[in-house]
Amino acid sequence: MDIKIIYDEREEFNSFTSFEKFGESKFTSLNNSSIKPLQTRVVHFLTSVPASIEKDGKPLKAVITANGENYEYVIR
Repeated sequence: MDIKIIYDEREEFNSFTSFEKFGESKFTSLNNSSIKPLQTRVVHFLTSVPASIEKDGKPLKAVITANGENYEYVIR
């Protein structure tokens, strides 16, 4: 699974993943831990974008790729 943020149909920002430790609100990198089959984890996809994108009103969407299929979520 992967998520990319597309800004103004021309700039692309990649995400990285992190998951919550059980019973805590702390994040841990997926690279440092394993997720066993059928194990439940809360995974977050985080993306860093310039602050100017927040209020400029230009198109912004997330493209989610899961099992080889792309899904688009229009943020604005």
